[in-house]
Amino acid sequence: MLMTAAQEDIEPTGGDDAPPVVHARAVALTEYLLAVRALLEKPVRAVPAADAYWQDELPAHVECGLGPYQPGGSWLRVSRPEPPTPPSIPTPLLRHLVWDLSAITPPTIGDVPQRVHAEFTSWVETQWLPWSHLHQAAEATRRLHDRLYDLRYRVDIDAARVELVWGHLVLQHRDIRYPLIATPVAIEYDPESTTVAVVPQGPPRLQADALGDLDGRRVADFLELGGTGGQVDVDPWDATERQDFARRAVRRLGLDADAVTDTGVLFVRPRQRMVRRFLEQLRDRLAANPSAGVGALAGVLAHEPSRLHMPDDDPDAWTRTRERLLMPMATNDAQESIARRLAAHRNVAVQGPPGTGKTHTIRNLICHLVAHGKRVLVLAQKEDPLRVLRDGLPSEIQPLCLAVLGRSADQLVQLQVAARELSDRAATLDRDAEGAWVRRLVADIEAAEAGFAEARAELLATAEREAAKYEGSTAGEVGDWLRRHEADALVADAVEPGTPPPLEAVEFAALADLARRISAADRAAALSPLPAEGQLPTGEAIAAQRDALRDARKVVDALRDRGIAIEGVRRLGAPAIDELAASLRQASDDLTRREGSWTDRLGQLIRDPSWRAVWDGHVAAGQQLLTELGRRTAFVAGRRVTIPEPYADQPRRLLAQLTEVRARYAAGKPVRRLTHAELARVVAEIHVDGEPLRTVDDVDLVVATVERTQLRQQLAARWDEWRTRLDAPVPALGPARAERAPAGPADEPELWAGRLLSSAQEALDWESRRWPELHATLTTAFPRYSRDADARQIAELAGAVEAAGNVFLADRLAAEREAMSGWLREAAAHSPLLQSLAAAWDRDDLAGWDTALAEIRRLWTLRADATRYAALHARLAAVAPQWAGAIDAGAADFDGAAALRAWQWRQAQTWFDSVVGDVDGADLGRRLERARDQIRRLTANLVVTSAWLEVSLTLDDRRKAALADWTAALRKIGKGTGKSAAHWQAAAQRAMAEAVTAVPVWIMSIDRALEQFPGSPPIFDVVIVDEASQADVFALPVLTLARRAVVVGDDQQIGPQLVGVPTDRVNALAATHLHEAGVPSAEHFDTESSLYDHAVRRSPQRILLTEHFRSVPGIIGFSSGVYYDGKIQPLRASRSGLDSAVVAVHVPTGRRTVLPEYGEVNVAEAEALVARVAAIVADPSYEGRSLGVVSLLSGSGQAAYLQHRLREEIGPDELERRELRVGDPYTFQGDERDVVLASMVVSSADGAIGAFTKRDFHRRINVAASRARDQMWVFHSVTLADLHADDARAALLAYAQRPPAPVAVGGEPVTDFQRAVLRRFTDAGLRPVPQFRIGTFTVDFMVAAPDGRRLAIECDGDSYHGAEAFAQDLRRQAILERVGNCVFVRLRASVFHRDPEAALRPVWERADELGIVTSKVAV
Repeated sequence: MLMTAAQEDIEPTGGDDAPPVVHARAVALTEYLLAVRALLEKPVRAVPAADAYWQDELPAHVECGLGPYQPGGSWLRVSRPEPPTPPSIPTPLLRHLVWDLSAITPPTIGDVPQRVHAEFTSWVETQWLPWSHLHQAAEATRRLHDRLYDLRYRVDIDAARVELVWGHLVLQHRDIRYPLIATPVAIEYDPESTTVAVVPQGPPRLQADALGDLDGRRVADFLELGGTGGQVDVDPWDATERQDFARRAVRRLGLDADAVTDTGVLFVRPRQRMVRRFLEQLRDRLAANPSAGVGALAGVLAHEPSRLHMPDDDPDAWTRTRERLLMPMATNDAQESIARRLAAHRNVAVQGPPGTGKTHTIRNLICHLVAHGKRVLVLAQKEDPLRVLRDGLPSEIQPLCLAVLGRSADQLVQLQVAARELSDRAATLDRDAEGAWVRRLVADIEAAEAGFAEARAELLATAEREAAKYEGSTAGEVGDWLRRHEADALVADAVEPGTPPPLEAVEFAALADLARRISAADRAAALSPLPAEGQLPTGEAIAAQRDALRDARKVVDALRDRGIAIEGVRRLGAPAIDELAASLRQASDDLTRREGSWTDRLGQLIRDPSWRAVWDGHVAAGQQLLTELGRRTAFVAGRRVTIPEPYADQPRRLLAQLTEVRARYAAGKPVRRLTHAELARVVAEIHVDGEPLRTVDDVDLVVATVERTQLRQQLAARWDEWRTRLDAPVPALGPARAERAPAGPADEPELWAGRLLSSAQEALDWESRRWPELHATLTTAFPRYSRDADARQIAELAGAVEAAGNVFLADRLAAEREAMSGWLREAAAHSPLLQSLAAAWDRDDLAGWDTALAEIRRLWTLRADATRYAALHARLAAVAPQWAGAIDAGAADFDGAAALRAWQWRQAQTWFDSVVGDVDGADLGRRLERARDQIRRLTANLVVTSAWLEVSLTLDDRRKAALADWTAALRKIGKGTGKSAAHWQAAAQRAMAEAVTAVPVWIMSIDRALEQFPGSPPIFDVVIVDEASQADVFALPVLTLARRAVVVGDDQQIGPQLVGVPTDRVNALAATHLHEAGVPSAEHFDTESSLYDHAVRRSPQRILLTEHFRSVPGIIGFSSGVYYDGKIQPLRASRSGLDSAVVAVHVPTGRRTVLPEYGEVNVAEAEALVARVAAIVADPSYEGRSLGVVSLLSGSGQAAYLQHRLREEIGPDELERRELRVGDPYTFQGDERDVVLASMVVSSADGAIGAFTKRDFHRRINVAASRARDQMWVFHSVTLADLHADDARAALLAYAQRPPAPVAVGGEPVTDFQRAVLRRFTDAGLRPVPQFRIGTFTVDFMVAAPDGRRLAIECDGDSYHGAEAFAQDLRRQAILERVGNCVFVRLRASVFHRDPEAALRPVWERADELGIVTSKVAV
C-alpha cells in the first residue's frame, strides 16, 4: 500500500513504542502525578494572620462601603478620604491647653479656674472627641485603602501561586479557623475616583480542604451541599440564605451550631488548582478504555516520537495544512517552519528567547490552523499574556476564538457576546458563495505569489547586471561618464557597440548646417512637386487677365448686340479676324486719305471708260519709264559723270557724238584732236569721275546718264498732264540739267511717280477687287453688313472687327483660367503649398497668390540644398531613424566632431540600457511591496473566509444547540455571585462538553483548562502552550486534550515554582510509577521540570526564534551573550532616545534590614531607586514611557516596600498612568516595560552573600535583564568582589558597569556612491543617518518619518557579491520592512550616476508619502 510523506514520517512502530505500551505509560504518568500532587497538597486549616481583613474590623467610615450595592457589584469599596479639619480652640483655652493636634492623645489642661476647666471639658466632649473619632476612622480608611492597593500588586506578583478570596461563615473547631465557603475576588483600582474595590470573580465554593481531620463521611455529606467543583447556590450577602446554609453545614458535619461564626474575611491563600480532579478523571477514562486516546502526550511518552503511530492518528488530515501556509501577519522562516513541522509531527517545540515574537508567532499559527479547519486550544500559565495574544488577533478571527479569561462579570459578558456572534454568523453563512470566494482567493494568492516571484527575480537579475563592464568600466562608471558627457546625447536610437557611423564628420557637419539653414517644412516643400519658374502668372497678371476677360466679354456682348455673329468670328479664327480688321483699317485709312484727293478725283474720272483707257496707258507708260530709269540709275550708281551744260542741253546731238566715240574706242581707234576735233572736245570736256573719256565704259556711263535725263523728262511730262487735270501732287517741271545735282522732285520723278502710280493703283484696286473680297469675308462675322460703305463706315467696321478679337481673347483667357483651376485642384492634393495657392486662386486673393508664388520661387532656390540634405538624411535614418527625426525637427546644433562623439556616447548608452536595463528599481521595489501586501491581504481574507466556512461546515444542529445552551447558561450565571449561579455553572459545564467542538479556538490558562475539560479525550486538533517553561509537570496532562501540540517556551527563563516537595519521595514515586512503565527519561519528571523541558526532550528538533523585537541592542546584548550564545538578533535601532541603555547605580550605604511589615529590605537602595523613578517621572524625555521595578531577591520584602514607597512618592494615578509594575522576575516573565529598574537588594555589609549560581537563579536574572525595551537601571549595594564569580548577579552587574559601548546609530558613508547620494540628500534638505544600524543590520541611509515609520535607502551596485548575497540582502530588507517599520527605496549606482535626479525621484516620492519634508516636489 502506498503511504503519504506524512505517513512515512510516522511509520507505525512496535515494541517499546507500541500504542498499548504508550497507553500504559500514560496511565503510569497519571498515577505518578496524582501521587506527587498528594505530597504537595497541604491543607490550610486557618486564615493566615497576614493579609487578612475581617469584616468586623473594617473602618466605620462613609468612604468604606461594605457589601454589594447592587447584584453582582463590588463587595468592598474604599476611598482615601481627607482627614477632617482639627477643631478650633476657644480663646480662653489658648494659654492653658496642651495639645499636639493628635487625634489619639487627648488634649490636657493645667491648673486653671473652675470656669476655664468647665469650658475645656465641654470643648473636649463636643468638639475634640467627635473630631477624633472621625479622624481615626478616616486614617483607618486611608490605611486600608493603601494596604489594599499594595495587596493588589503583591497578589499580582505571585498570581501563579496565590489567590485572593472572600470567605464567609468561619468554622472554628479545634485548630480549624477557616470559612466554609469562599469566593474568588480581585482588587480593582479606579484612578478617576482613587477608589479601591474588591470585586467577585466567580461563584462561592465549598472549602473542604481544612476539614481533613473530621469524619470523612460527614465531610462527604457536607460536599453534597455543592455542585460541580464545589459551587453553592448561596448569596453570601443574604443573611437569611447564609444562616440557613450554616445550619445545614454544621448539621452535616456533626458540629454544634455555634461552631460557625457568621462573619467574613478577605484574605490571601495559596492558589487552589483543579489538577487532582482532572487527573482522576483522566485515569478513570484511560483505565476504562485501553485504546483511549492520549493525544499529544503520546509524543512525550514515546522513545521515538517521529516514528510513533497511534490508532487515532490521521496524517491525511494534515496534507492540506502542509501544502499552503495561511498566515495573515508578517512571518519569518522560523515561524513558517513551525507550521510545516506541525503538519508532519505530533509535537513541535519552539524556543522563544525574550522578545522574539512568540505571541506574534502563535497568532499566525492560530490563523493558519483555523483556516484549515483545525480546532485549537491555546494555553499559558498566566492569563495576562493570553489577553495580549487574543487582543492582537485579526478582528475577523477574534469571534472564532473564545477566551475564557478571568471570572469577572465583564469578562463573562464578553464571552457571551463572542459565543453568540460565532453561533449566529456561522449559522447564516452562505456556504456555496463562501466556497467560491475561497477558490477565488486561492487563485488570486497564487497569481500574487507569481507576481512577487517575478518581481524578485527581476530585481535579482537587475543587481547581477550591475556587475557587467563596458570597455573595462563598470556600469556605474559608464553611467557617470554618460552623465558628464550629457551634452553628447544627440542620438536617441539604440546603437549597438561597434556600429560604424553612417556619415563622415564633414557629412554630419553638412547635414547639421542644412538642417539649421533650411527648416523641415522648407525641405519638404522644396522637394515636393513645384511649378517651374514662370509657369504661373503673377497676381498682377492674373488681375490683368481677369480684367481683360471681363472687358473682352463686355466687348463680345456689345458686338453681339451690334449683330456680329460670334460663332462666325470663331469660324474665321483670330488670324483671319486680325487680317480682316487690318484690311478694313487700312481701307478706311486709305479711303479717308483719298477723300478729296486726286486719287479720289481719278477714281471718279476713270469711271468713264475712255478715261479709263487713257489712265491705263498712262500707267503702262509710266511703269515702263520707271523701269528704264531704274536700270540706268543702277548702271551709273556710284560714278560721277560731268556733262557740261552745253552738251546737256543738246542730248540727241551728244548721243550721236558719243556713239561715234564709242565706236572708235570699241574699234581701238583714238579720237584725235586734229582729225576729230569735235569728238575730241566731247571726250575732253565730258568727265567720268573727274577724268576725260578714255574707254568704252566711260562712254557708256555718259550715254546712260544722258538717257536717264531724257527718261526723267518724259516721265515728268506725263505726270504733269495729270497734275493739271486732277490737281495731282506732281512737282512742276524745270529745265533739263546735266553735270549738276537735281534741283527738286521734278528733276527726279522716279522718286514720286512710282508712289503716285501706286496710290492711284491702290485707290482704283479697292473698288474693283479689295472691297468685294473684304465684304465676302466680312459677312461671315457680319452677315447683314451692306456692300455700300464709305470711309467712316469702314472705319467703324474696322473697329468692330478689331473688337471681335475679344472673342478669341475671352475664349483664350477663360480656357487659361479653367486650365489653371484644374491644374491647381490636382496639384493641391499633393502639396500643402499649392493648396494655399489654390485657395488664393479660389478666393481671388491676389495678394495671397503673390505670397504663395513668392514662396514657390523661394523654394526653388532651396531645392538643391534640400536634395543634398535628403540624401545625407536617408543614410543616417537607415541606422538611426530617431536621431534623423530629431534633426528633422531642428535638433541640429552640432558639428561633425560632436556628431561622432554623440555616436560614441550613444553606443555606450545603448550598452548601458541593455545591461542596466529599463527596469525601474524603485518600481520593482513597489511591485514587491504591493505583491507582498496583496499576498498578506488576500491571505488574511482567505484565513477569515476559510475559517468561518470551516466552522459553518462543522456546526451541525447538535453543536449549535449546545453552544446556545452554553451561552444561555453563561448569561444566567451573571457575575457568578447570585443564588442560582452554581446551578448555571453546572449547566454551562455540561453544555460546554458538547459546545467545545463548535468553537475553533479556545484560549484559557492551563488551570482553567484543567477545570473546564477534566479527563476529556483529545477534543482539539492542536494545543498550543505558551510560556510552557513556567508550566510545571502537572501541566503535562493538557497535552491529552489535543492530537498535536506546539509547546513554546524557553529553558533559559524561569521554570516551575513548586517548593516544599521532598525530592527523595518524588524520586521514589518516579521509580515506582514511571521507571517500571518504561517511560522515557523517567528520572526527569521531577517537580523542577517544565512542560517545555519534556516537549524539547522528545521533539525531533527544537525551533529557535532569534529575531528580537523588544529591547535595544544594548539591553538584550547581556542575555544574548550570556544565555543564548549570541544567537539573538536584535532588530531595534541602537538608540531609543535616552542617554544610555544600561545604567548601574551603586548605593554604598545600602544594607538589608528587617522591617516588621515587609521583612528584609535594603532601604537605602530602595530609596535611591524611588528617587530615580521620581526623577524619571519628572523628566520630559521619559514622557509616555512605562515603568517596571524588579527586586532580584524574590524572598525579600523589597518589592512590597518599593511598591509602598512608590505609591507614596508619585501617587497611585502616576503608577497607573505609567503602568508601573513592581515585582520579582517571576512577576515580569512574559511582561515588558519601556524602562525597568532592578534592585539587587543584597549589600556588601551583609557579610556572606548567598550565591546565585544555580540554573534557576540564572533564569531569574535572564528574565529580569530582558524586560526593558529602552533602558535598564541596576541598583546595587554590592561590588563584583562581593559576589561569586559564577553568580548570575555578578554577570549582570559586570555588564551594567561596563556595558558595551553603544553602537553608533549611524556612521559615515563608506563608498563614493554613498557620499554622492548624501550630498544630493543634503542639498534637498533631507538629513538622513548614514549607515544606520538596526540590531545587527545596517541600512545605508535612514530617515525618520513623523508617523514613526522609517524611510530606508539602500545603495546597490558599488560592488556585486553574487545572486545569493543579493538575495540575502532582500531577505534582510523584508525583515526590516516587517519589524523595523521601514519603507525601502533601493538606489542603483548605475542609474544614479547616469541621472541622479531620476534615480532619486522615488526617494522624494516616498518621502512625500511619509510626510518627510524636502525641498523636492514629488512628481
